[in-house]
Amino acid sequence: MKKTFLIIFMIYMSPLAAQAAYHLKVTAKNYDELSRITHLMVNAKQTLLVVDDDDTLSMMPCTAFNDPAHCQFLGSASWFEWQNNLEQDNPDKVASNMQQLIETNSLVFDLSKMLYTDKNIPNILERFVEHGGHILVETARGPRADSATEQQFSSLKTNQGNLLSLFSQYSPKLSSYNEAFLGILPGCEEQQKKEVRNEKGIFYTAGQNKGEMLQCLLKNIPDAYKFRKIVFMDDTQKNVNDVFASYKTSHTSLYAVHFTGMDSIKKTFLDSPKATEYQAMATQDWKALNASIHKNINSPLIDDQNQT
Repeated sequence: MKKTFLIIFMIYMSPLAAQAAYHLKVTAKNYDELSRITHLMVNAKQTLLVVDDDDTLSMMPCTAFNDPAHCQFLGSASWFEWQNNLEQDNPDKVASNMQQLIETNSLVFDLSKMLYTDKNIPNILERFVEHGGHILVETARGPRADSATEQQFSSLKTNQGNLLSLFSQYSPKLSSYNEAFLGILPGCEEQQKKEVRNEKGIFYTAGQNKGEMLQCLLKNIPDAYKFRKIVFMDDTQKNVNDVFASYKTSHTSLYAVHFTGMDSIKKTFLDSPKATEYQAMATQDWKALNASIHKNINSPLIDDQNQT
């Protein structure tokens, strides 16, 4: 860690720093550390902050980090990863294919109020935009998760309003598409295999390579040339690696930040002595929710989704 700080300090203080692009992978366990390591407030007008959603900006309700028994794992990024890796005949598996899993997860999103992963997020983000910075949320969620995602961000309050209004106001705009886009981005037909959505400062990549998708999006933003530095943060190392690989020869400087603030919670659910217990809790939560839906809704939409 000391070596990383020394390298960052030397690059930042160098007379060439304003001219030569630099590309670094770093780690941050909270948003104060993110701001400090990446010099987020310095030349903010030329900086684009790109942040993941699930387990980076927001998280499923968890009343006490030191007591996972009071955390909602159902619908979390860890739960999705666990479900995706289960064998097809596993009785805990809630869907028979990826599309069904996405639809099931979206249902849980619709019913869940998310929390901040870090209480300092509103202050850090509002300071950044006050300095002239721009923000983009790049999520692995698919285009059909837009309603639930916007609802969740609307419920996350900032000092001046809520996260959705902050992202809508301070995100780079696809002006030729009236600030909203759904489909295959022009010039990205080879890289993009699924439709994406970009709206209200949220870029839904549908699980595709986040480095390639970010480059595709910025190629279609008229004033993206002004961003001399990109700060990208994600809780998934693969996404950090993908963005770094896409920009390592770019003339745009990059901090690819691995956010580790949720690692202890994720490890508890996926790989701890009590992992099986917490996974069973999540399964029971789903069974209870699914039973309630079928008891009270005559013809639930989820039945149609799980037949496709």
